[in-house]
Formats: sequence, structure tokens, C-alpha cells
Amino acid sequence: MKGLESKDIPLKDLITFLSRGHYAIPDFQREFEWEPKAIDDLMRSIFRDYYIGSLLLWKEGDYFDSLSCEPISGYEGGQSAYTHIVLDGQQRLSAIYYAFFSPNKPAPTKKSRGFHFIRIDRFMTGDYQGAFEFQLRRMPVKKIPFETPQEQYENHCFPLSILGAKAGMVDIWFREYEKYWMQQKEQAQEAGDHRSDEYVQYQKYGDQFRAIIYDLLEHYQISYIELDQDIDFPKVCDIFTKINSTGIKLDIFDLLNAMLKPKGVLLKQLWRDARPDLESKTFRRMNIYILQVMSILCQGDCSPKYLPFLVPERQRRIRNDDGSFDHKIYIETADEFMLRWKQSTVAIKEALGLLSREYGAIVPKFIPYPAILPVFTALNMTADTLHPNTRLDAFDKVKHWYWASVFTRRYAHAVETTATHDYREVCSWMKGGPTPDMITQSVGDLRLHEFTQQGVAIYNGIINLIVLSEAKDWITGKDLDPEDIDDHHIVPKSWGRKHGLDKEIDTILNRTPLSSDTNRHVIKNRLPHEYLPELIARTPNGEVKVRDIFKSHLIPKEAFDILLRNPFERKDFYDFIEARERAIRSAIDERLLINPGG
Repeated sequence: MKGLESKDIPLKDLITFLSRGHYAIPDFQREFEWEPKAIDDLMRSIFRDYYIGSLLLWKEGDYFDSLSCEPISGYEGGQSAYTHIVLDGQQRLSAIYYAFFSPNKPAPTKKSRGFHFIRIDRFMTGDYQGAFEFQLRRMPVKKIPFETPQEQYENHCFPLSILGAKAGMVDIWFREYEKYWMQQKEQAQEAGDHRSDEYVQYQKYGDQFRAIIYDLLEHYQISYIELDQDIDFPKVCDIFTKINSTGIKLDIFDLLNAMLKPKGVLLKQLWRDARPDLESKTFRRMNIYILQVMSILCQGDCSPKYLPFLVPERQRRIRNDDGSFDHKIYIETADEFMLRWKQSTVAIKEALGLLSREYGAIVPKFIPYPAILPVFTALNMTADTLHPNTRLDAFDKVKHWYWASVFTRRYAHAVETTATHDYREVCSWMKGGPTPDMITQSVGDLRLHEFTQQGVAIYNGIINLIVLSEAKDWITGKDLDPEDIDDHHIVPKSWGRKHGLDKEIDTILNRTPLSSDTNRHVIKNRLPHEYLPELIARTPNGEVKVRDIFKSHLIPKEAFDILLRNPFERKDFYDFIEARERAIRSAIDERLLINPGG
């Protein structure tokens, strides 16, 4: 291809270029995401002289400002002197910067500054897996293990940040390291300590490892492909899209960044602006969920393969029933795209609030299927556009569809296909069409005692039903607080382990949401028959009030009576979950038997 050249750069020059801020990250790239462990893995590859893949760089041109370029993540070198735009390799370059410069900006998911070390003794004896180590500076104590030179020498911990420091620091560090172990050797010899030979070996390690460092800096080459500055920007975006569609793990959001940029849409910035309102509620794919809401409303489909048709002026080829084809543009302009993005962002935030208030998902982790959020949002937006006389009925139908989807485990597989089908069917139903098949589908034989993991749809759905039954905290009698909620074992987990019920004790039939203070500091690991009499004694209107509170947790009278048994044995546990299962099944049936207008 014209305008493309393959080159190599020595590691020492790459470090220098990083320190000067030569590499620019365009807006259509994703954020730096690597955890410290991944950085250590990259360092291990470099120090073992392994190939780490080629970079793709675009030589200096006129696009640094128009692409809203930023320096490498963590860059602290002051004013950047951009020479290249990074199209592929941002994660690796940022990882090298974090390892060799230890910037004050914490690595992703970390709250404080971190440092990467190589254990010289382990590296020299072939323990390459254990030789690379990351240490986090814990706050408010502003210190890390091996922070002082003395600790570094004593533990053979070479700080990689020295490679990004000023010239001469490598020699100074190794000179002091060897001096330290020479002193240890002399003291050992004077004391008749047999470890003096071991200390001599450590001195040799220092000299040998320094040679490895210098050889690496001079001779380790990083390959890169350089695109000429005269290549047209649309072609560069096309190259970026293609390389990241084949072999590089990027998602559709990253690809749309590249496709939308020539249209004047800064998608990453739109997400940055939207994220604060969704911060406490954000799932990993929330940015894609917003795009899927837009896609469902525009083209009735949310499959990733159709999201590129949200790009303004892009045509989608549609096959008609008679075999002919039409071409349709769903979004005409950049302004229209940004308006639809804003509308979908607001709607998804409102949908999350609705799930919390009216569906029992008091906190996002209790939403049965996060991936149901786009179609749920789109259905509520559509219902809101209907005539006021039919709007209430339409919202009821959405509720009916939702609970049927949860308890038939409809969104466990083929999510996008299911969402596309459901949106069309439920929209037709809301507008007077036939009742969709999924509404009348049987939930089957739900073996509720087998659901033991939070995050599984049936488990979370039952937590939602408990919240909707107006569950109160057992000690305060107040509504549950979304900011302070625990998933509580009614019969304690420790009792279950003691009685050989390691798995059964975790069943959703033995769980309920409570405040963390009630769970951890009042009930703790006690059996119900130990604390219930105390609770009844100190509660106004005593047993009647306590039974009402427990009933709000779908623990009916017969189940409550079983919890009071003393002694409480294995049979009692099985009796309890059987009684509670009947109450929970009744609550499920109540949701599924809603009949919103036909």
C-alpha cells in the first residue's frame, strides 16, 4: 500500500519519545484499560526478548487538533510535542509508560499510584513468573513496600521507573546495590556466617542484570508501521476500523468512534459527558446500551452488526418481501445523531429509576438481566408516545412482558435477536395487536432452591419481588435503603456449613435484603430462634408487628413459626425453605397473571 512503511525503534529511543510526549491518542481510541498484571506481562515479554506486536502510527499531519488528541495515559512531561498519532498500540505504549515512569495518575481501577519492580534474584535464577511485581501506594500512608533504596537493595527489587529517570540513574542504582551486598558479605565473613558466598552471588547478579538492562535498551526493537502524513483521514479511519475488526479485541463502540469522526460526531466525548449521570448505575456495556436504544427506535433492531447504520447518511440495504431491495437512511445528520443520543441517554437513566422504584431492582446489581435494559428502555419510550387513553394500559403490558421475560429466563441467550423480536411483538400488542406468545409461555418447573448466586436472573427477580412486597428492615422497621443493603442469609451460612448444607444454605429461598448494620452487627451468625424473641420483646405491638415485617420478606406465618423452633435441625431448615417457596411462587404467579387489558 502506498504511504505505508515498516520500521523498528530501539527501546531506549521509545522511552525517550514517550518522555517527550511524541505519541498522540486520537479521540476515537478507547481509554487505557490494562490492569497492572497485564503491564507486568508485557514487561516479562520485553525482558525475555519476545515480540510484542507491531504498532500502527500515523506520521505528523494536520489532525492533532481536529481529532482532539491527548497524550499517552498518565503522561506527566508537560507540553506534548506530538509527532505521531497512535492508531494501534495505545494499550502497549501506555503500559510501557506506566512501567518506566510510574506516573501519579493511578492505573485503571486503582485509587493510588503504583510502581513496577523486577526481583533481580528471581529473574537471574529463571523464575520469570515471580520476578515481576507491582506495588500500590496505600493511602493515607504515603509509602509502598520497597520504596527506599535500602529496601530495594535488600529485597533485590529493581524499580522499572529508573529507566524513565534522568541519565545515569541506572548506574547509580546498581553501584549502590552491589555496594550494599559487598558490605553484607564483609559483615557475614567477620561473623563467620556461611551466607557470605550467597552475598557474593548477589553482587554478581547486580553486574549481570545491569548488562541485561543496557543490552535491552540498545538492542530490543519495537516494530511499527508508519502511515504517511498525506493519507486522507477517511482512509485512515477505514484502516483503523479494519485492523480493529480482525484480531484486536475492540467492541462496536470503538468502531463507531472511527466511523462517526468524519461526520463530526465525537462519540467518546458524548459518552464522557453522559457518564456522570450514570456513574453509580453504569454497567460495563452502558455506552453500547445507549446506542442499542437508538438502534431499536430507529430500525427496530439492536444487533451489533446493524449499529453502524446509525452513522449519519449511511444507507442500509433492505430486502423486501417480493425479493427486491430498498436503501434506507435512518439518521440524516450529525445533529440528529446527537439529539437521539441525548434522548436515549435520558431515557435509559429514567428506565433505571423505574426499575428501582417500580420493579424492585433497588440497586443495579439486582437487575435480573442488564442486557434487557435497551429494549426495556425503548418499550417505555414507545409507550410514552401513545394516546393518553391507552398509555396506562401500554405500561402495564410492558410490565407483564418484563416479568414473563425474567421468570422464563428469556434473556439468558441470543439477547439481541430476542430483544428485536420482543420489541416488535410488544409494540404491536400495546397498539391493540395480538398477545405475544412469550406472554403466555409457561415458566416451567422452576427449581427455586437451586438458585444460589446473586446476579442470576431468577435469583435477582426474587429479590425484586421481596422489595416490591414493601420489605422493611427487621430492626428499624424502615424501608430498605439502596445505599446500605446486604444480601442476608436467614438461617446463617456458618450453621449450614456445620450441618453439611454448604450449597443448600445459599439458596435464594434462604436469602433476603437487609441493612448492613442489621445483618452484620445485630443478627450476625445467630439462628432466628435466638434473636426473634429479643426482637419481639422490644418492638411495639410485639409479635404481630414482627410477623408483619417478616411477611413483607415473603416469610409467611408457617415459615416464621418454623424459624422459632428450638432446637433448629436440618429437617427444620428444609421445612422452612419449602414453606417460603410456596410464598415466593405465589408472588411470581401474581406478577405473571396480570391481565393488562387483553
